[in-house]
Amino acid sequence: QQHLIALKHKNGEVGAVLAAVPFLRPRDLSQRQDGKSQAGQSASDKSQQLQQQIGSFYQELYQAAADYATALGNSQLPLIATGHLTTVGASSTESVREIYIGTLEALPASALPPFAYIALGHIHQAQKVAGSEFIRYCGSPIPLSFDEASQQKQLLLVEFNPEHTKPEVRSIQVPCFQPLLSLTSDLASLATKLQPALLQLAPGQTLWLELVLCGEDVLLSDIQLQLQQQLADLPVELLKLRRERRSRAAPSLQADPSLQELTVADVFSARLLQEELTPELNQRLTQLHQLALAQLAEQQTVVVSADNAGGVAG
Repeated sequence: QQHLIALKHKNGEVGAVLAAVPFLRPRDLSQRQDGKSQAGQSASDKSQQLQQQIGSFYQELYQAAADYATALGNSQLPLIATGHLTTVGASSTESVREIYIGTLEALPASALPPFAYIALGHIHQAQKVAGSEFIRYCGSPIPLSFDEASQQKQLLLVEFNPEHTKPEVRSIQVPCFQPLLSLTSDLASLATKLQPALLQLAPGQTLWLELVLCGEDVLLSDIQLQLQQQLADLPVELLKLRRERRSRAAPSLQADPSLQELTVADVFSARLLQEELTPELNQRLTQLHQLALAQLAEQQTVVVSADNAGGVAG
């Protein structure tokens, strides 16, 4: 019942029932009767069990929302749900982290009950789920990684009309407030390749750049200095520098990546390679590392939320 919210019109009349579902943590789902783990369960068994738990939770909430609408005096009220999860077939970007560590890759759309509309989060790219107009990821309102730079960000306006059985969904485009560009280039071509993006900048704007360096320049030891000199007079801020991966046919020409080019997971994986571990232990350590990162990210989110709340209260 704590997840159910009556959405009201300006005149105070209830217009819909919202089942507001946050991220469902595995440790919370494990408290359910169907969430008790069994000794000797395989990873596949745990994944299927978690999938069934999430599906059952939504089914129970759908029935509770329908009962709530009836109690409010209108069993025909639209039932809306939210969710923070990955569904089968959803296209993610590099800034999307795995949330069900080592247990669930994605939830099939068939596991979701027939809410009038389901608004999903976690995936940053706007998309429909299983081709449905009424199960959607709105996407993030701003790009959160360079591979999202070319995406048109949006909001979705969902309108319910008593004369229609289905809602109308309209896209509202979000203007680009901070230009991003991911560019593959060598040093000689960099200025020329930057020009099209620079010409689109508004007065006072700065281009945030991810540069994937290619060619023989990847071997230069003073590449940072040369880039700084090239970009000094341009409205460009180099935020990320990577070297293009070479084919294995020429390993002698492969430059070692800098620490800035590596993710936390890359560093941990490289460290594991220095040890003589069984595949099972390697996988277990990787899962524990992912879990620690997820818990750290969750704690940081709580801290940021608390800081923001303090600022509003002040």
